[in-house]
Amino acid sequence: MIGIKKEIAELLRTNDCVIVPGLGGFVANYLPAFIHPEHHTFNPPSRQIAFNARLNTNDGLLANYIGQKHHISYTSAMQLIDREVISTLSRLSIGDKITIESIGLLCADKENQLQFIPQDNLNLLDDAFGLPNFISPPIDRSPLRNHKNSSVRGLTTNKQLRVALMRAAIFLPFAALSVWALINPDKVTALARGTASLWPSAVEHTIPRPANTTLPASTYEIKPAVNEETKSIETPALPEVNATVKNDVYFIIAGAFGVKNNADNLVSSLKNQGYDAKIIGINPQGLHMVSLAGYSNKKHALEQLNILRSGEIKSAWLLTQK
Repeated sequence: MIGIKKEIAELLRTNDCVIVPGLGGFVANYLPAFIHPEHHTFNPPSRQIAFNARLNTNDGLLANYIGQKHHISYTSAMQLIDREVISTLSRLSIGDKITIESIGLLCADKENQLQFIPQDNLNLLDDAFGLPNFISPPIDRSPLRNHKNSSVRGLTTNKQLRVALMRAAIFLPFAALSVWALINPDKVTALARGTASLWPSAVEHTIPRPANTTLPASTYEIKPAVNEETKSIETPALPEVNATVKNDVYFIIAGAFGVKNNADNLVSSLKNQGYDAKIIGINPQGLHMVSLAGYSNKKHALEQLNILRSGEIKSAWLLTQK
């Protein structure tokens, strides 16, 4: 797609959906960082690109961007897009494969249905700039574990040896004294008689009992508690605070129509299915946009968008109004 493929890649960096009228829409989905459990590959967060051939209604995004970039009118930009789409479909019908720069590859299968193959190692997420994929081999902790066990065994052996030496130092003098007493019983008897005078005989001492004394009774006067006057404190009224409700800026779009009656029919159909659908306005191209829901938080809007795409409404896309 010479002439517009570079612009498509540039728009996908800041937009969640870029529609090429007459061909289809390229949708960018946020993919969080993940680790491959078998290959030990660490992958940063990215924007995964998918293609939906049903999103072929012009929303004006691509034409306006081409017109502003190349300084041409909106009509001239649409004519350029139409020529490139016709050329692309013609080449796909004869089996050619169309490479879209920095996005992927478009081709037709045996049933003449468009197939999209995203480019490998593609990351259009600006927040992940400078974060490449890398492989971290697993750490073998077996040698460290064996070294730790041998160290513990060595410490245990040294501790047991110290305890045994301490016990020997305590009991060896007593054992030597016992052997000496068995060999020299006469010296033990004389030593016992010589040390007997060091211990005085028991003497009975009588401690005189003090006379009974009567303590004078003390009289205390208990005064009644004084009731303190309770003063009422007047609480000042709190000022009223007006909460400001943040307007929704992210809308999930189910379709856009040039005829308002068609938009009203889609709103009625979606409401019958339980959705809070409504027309949120008209875009610069005069199309009435039907919204399924509005959010002030982009993360919540993307989560709900993925749920809807995996269900009945696969052509839904996200509109950002600032």
